[in-house]
Amino acid sequence: MTYYFISRRISGLCLAIFALFAAVGASAQTDATHGKEFYLTFFPNPTIHGEGSVKIRYVVPEDCRITAQYGDGNYLDNNKWYAAGVYTVDVTRSYCEQNFASGTISNRMLKVTATKDIGLFAINVITASSDGTTVLPTTALGKDYTVISHQPIYDAQGAGYSYISVIATGNPATVTIRKPDDTPVVSDVHIAAGQTYLYCVRAHSSAEADRTATDLTGYTVSANENVAVFSAVGCGEEVVHGACDHNYEQLWPTYTAGKHYLVWSMSGTYDDLVKVIALSDNTVITKKEGGTTSTISLAKTHDVKNFFVKADSTITPYANGSPLPVWLSSDKPFVVEHLMGWAPT
Repeated sequence: MTYYFISRRISGLCLAIFALFAAVGASAQTDATHGKEFYLTFFPNPTIHGEGSVKIRYVVPEDCRITAQYGDGNYLDNNKWYAAGVYTVDVTRSYCEQNFASGTISNRMLKVTATKDIGLFAINVITASSDGTTVLPTTALGKDYTVISHQPIYDAQGAGYSYISVIATGNPATVTIRKPDDTPVVSDVHIAAGQTYLYCVRAHSSAEADRTATDLTGYTVSANENVAVFSAVGCGEEVVHGACDHNYEQLWPTYTAGKHYLVWSMSGTYDDLVKVIALSDNTVITKKEGGTTSTISLAKTHDVKNFFVKADSTITPYANGSPLPVWLSSDKPFVVEHLMGWAPT
């Protein structure tokens, strides 16, 4: 059994999973997230500040050679030697960023291979709205995923989009995407190896119902082969304060979900939002916060409920010193999503 921790911090909003004792394997966190082969893609991050830039970060424990090749065959790195260390590399956005066309199959992705195990991060950098994700090695991928996402804010520049992208890695894959009620929105789409499929929806107005309908949390992705799945929001609606912010995350397979989680405030001023997602009917979650115990009941598979975790500006660093960590436990696996109210400065 393994503890894994996936998180990202951005200026204003964070999307994360925290799982204790998830069934990833019998090795440590670095063994779950380090590997020799990775696939990734990026999404539009439009704001008034322009398009920004996209980057990848290699974490190299031992000297090795790394190849990074775009889906169209061009190379970012071609068998390049890297000594042990951490390296941030600029990526050509046009070669591996998705567009706004739902249903598109393309080669807009990046494949990274290494001669020894490395860690990999992907970063979408722009003023006031950066975000990034841990990129999973192919050894950590699966065939079934439960989507974590967020409600976008309406914006004429394209910020109101929510995305799911599926990459067929070593083998061609047939993919179906379903709503939380199990209604298919995409059925049996065939994706060639090394290709990526894009599903996206847009909030066409500022109406609450329109924006809520574009929150893809609780959607599922299923495939007949292992695939890499990414979720993103052009500019996710602010949790309780501030502006919208880009959300970008590679998803862990559903089978890695745990029964026991620990969450705490990562914000200094404004409360964080936490979502819990059921993976089976009649899921009851025990929530312990300080001396208070309560329950969260989720009647149906993929039901979602929210609560806030209180911030404390007197604690530094906030993530390690919150006086009220929240324990979540159930006798059934479930998924937890954590969004920052406001990032520490």
